[in-house]
Amino acid sequence: MSDNPYAPPGSHIGQPVAASAQRACPWQVVVAVWLATVNYGIGFTAVLAAWDHGYSSDTEFIISIFGSLGVSLWIYYRIYQGRNWARMILLVQFLVGTAMVSSRFGNMMDHSAIEMAWAVAGVALKVVCLYFVFISPGRHWFRRQAAKDTPPAFLGTSKPESGI
Repeated sequence: MSDNPYAPPGSHIGQPVAASAQRACPWQVVVAVWLATVNYGIGFTAVLAAWDHGYSSDTEFIISIFGSLGVSLWIYYRIYQGRNWARMILLVQFLVGTAMVSSRFGNMMDHSAIEMAWAVAGVALKVVCLYFVFISPGRHWFRRQAAKDTPPAFLGTSKPESGI
């Protein structure tokens, strides 16, 4: 920088952006993603324990399991990134899963105690996960960031005249 008060301002091009300029993911969202992953693991274990699902082959069963694993991990990663649509998909998964579990409550007594515990634990984990992404301070992670350099819009008004 020059000591000349009449020198034009300068800038250092190519300087890296400070890490503090990026938003840090809140711990509530990180815990929610881990809980959703644990919940998927519990469900995966429950499905493996009850192998007979009417699939025509073991290959079809394995492809469907690993396909759902890939999609679920992708959705969890998008939640970690702050994508609101992924959070909504998590809610829909919870509602559909809860409806499926509650529709089987009449037949739950035919299942073992461990299968009932897996079902209840899965619903409980998903409730905590949804709490962290919808109600706790973690919900702010899913808001859109306003551009700092966007000029304010004049809604329905014309640009003021300069009068020169």
